[in-house]
Amino acid sequence: MKKAVSILLTIVMVFALSAAMADPVKIDGLAQRNIKINKAGENTVPEGTSPTTGRSLAEAGKDVKDGFMGMAVTGQYMPLMVQVTNSGAGIGNRAPLFASYADVIYESPKDYKGITRLTMVYSDTIPEWVGCTRSMRVMHVWIREEWNAPIVYHGHQSSGSGDTDVSSAIRALGWHVPEAPNSPGVSVFYDGMYPKEWDKHHYRIKTMGDIADNVAYYAPGIMTDVVASQDIKPRNHTYLFTDTVPEGGDDAMNVYVSWNNTANKTSEDKFPFYFNSMFEYDEEEGIYYRYILKDAENISAATAVLYDELAPVSIKKAGNSEITIDFTHGNPITFSNVIIQSVNIDWSRGAEVPVITETGTGNADIFMGGKHYAGVWNRDTLSERTVFYDENGNEMPLLRGKTMIILMDYNKEIRQVTYE
Repeated sequence: MKKAVSILLTIVMVFALSAAMADPVKIDGLAQRNIKINKAGENTVPEGTSPTTGRSLAEAGKDVKDGFMGMAVTGQYMPLMVQVTNSGAGIGNRAPLFASYADVIYESPKDYKGITRLTMVYSDTIPEWVGCTRSMRVMHVWIREEWNAPIVYHGHQSSGSGDTDVSSAIRALGWHVPEAPNSPGVSVFYDGMYPKEWDKHHYRIKTMGDIADNVAYYAPGIMTDVVASQDIKPRNHTYLFTDTVPEGGDDAMNVYVSWNNTANKTSEDKFPFYFNSMFEYDEEEGIYYRYILKDAENISAATAVLYDELAPVSIKKAGNSEITIDFTHGNPITFSNVIIQSVNIDWSRGAEVPVITETGTGNADIFMGGKHYAGVWNRDTLSERTVFYDENGNEMPLLRGKTMIILMDYNKEIRQVTYE
């Protein structure tokens, strides 16, 4: 937390200086980059090293608290994915629980306006509680497929055919559908809407009135009672890691992600601006801190808000006694790597029915070490991992640590990513 206070005290001066310099560089996410890729195979890491962060598991184990699980505890690679609300973009009483422990976080638009949803991938350390869980779209089913890991969510979109209906998409991949207990295949999807085995570990945060945003899961119960009893074999999703910043690239100390640059910037009733974010690079620590950015044109401590975890809460399950949990408040969400993955989303079936293209090739902008690298991504089939390639067509090695991947549909004028 040592960075948080100093940032908020100096942010006005920092951005006053930035404004005096050149304007931020705007990424043209749709420009053809004509990079010929050299297809990467699977990666491996030495024993005792995390495949998702590249850190030593002994180092990752220092983050383990009582009740935590994960590879740093068990030695077994079995990620847990969690579909999480981004209401208020993680600020205040609906912040993701223990989000700072996720190895990889995906952000993708839930609707045309720019409201986004987060998909957490926990592996090195899996905290006791995960949430607040929300519903899935088909795009999230397809993200999960490249990991082949269990995913916890609450509700799902039911609309149309296999490219818009979650249950149809799950069946098309040969998996068990939560609401159909007799369907064939092993279930790796856990939906608290249905009273199956995982429902024993499904709770609501008592202090929140909005039912849609107050669902939490007891992760150790999911991993031991449900996941351990299934024949689940996660895919090799090992990234290529490096200890040094790659050559080339241009300076990128600050990155601004705008999902809705036309939104009202003063009224909290018109909330899409809450989903705009800023990543500031800390040279001493070698990581990006994530902030919520309300107004990119008038940045101050009041408009750049630290991405906090949930304050102390009470969690209650019907018929059980209440559980009070004291979360560490103000734990910043930081990343060694921030990746903007340009994707096409078809909104023709409705403002809240995204049909995303997750296979093929598209532009990828990779930020690490205070630098920006323009490359491409490739994923030929849903069962393969998405690989990010540099300007020479080789797999881009990531810096050891946590990664955020933002699926950005640049085909909408209200979307924009800039850096300086």
